[in-house]
Amino acid sequence: MRCPSLLPFLLVASSAPYGSAALSLETFASSRQKVLEELWSASLEDSSSRPLRRVVSLLQKMQADLEAEADKESEMYEKNACWCKQNIEDKTQAIEDANTQEPQLQNTIETTVALDAKYKVSVQRLKEEVATLEVSLNEATEAREKDKRENEA
Repeated sequence: MRCPSLLPFLLVASSAPYGSAALSLETFASSRQKVLEELWSASLEDSSSRPLRRVVSLLQKMQADLEAEADKESEMYEKNACWCKQNIEDKTQAIEDANTQEPQLQNTIETTVALDAKYKVSVQRLKEEVATLEVSLNEATEAREKDKRENEA
């Protein structure tokens, strides 16, 4: 049996860009419901078969549709469950790695802080030493210049 009433649904579904909000879940559900109602109505209006046969046929089509949907949902569930399981394993491993590195990093921070304090003291001491040496150099330079003036005079 041909399904010309399925064409508008397919056109609406295919015209929306992937991932857009243009075809919302409600729009999809209502379009799907309309298409199914039209298909079932067309099936019921078929005057060549008996009413009971038409109902049985309609129920068989509904069962096939439900089984197909169940298969698709089962497949999606398996994909999502696999992704969730892998993601949980990855994040758990990342947390364990971070907890393992924490004491090492804390030790590195403490060592670096101690070295920083040591170097600050060394820099201060060397600045004082440079200042003392500059004073001594200036005094020695003045003494040499005084000796030079005395020798020239």
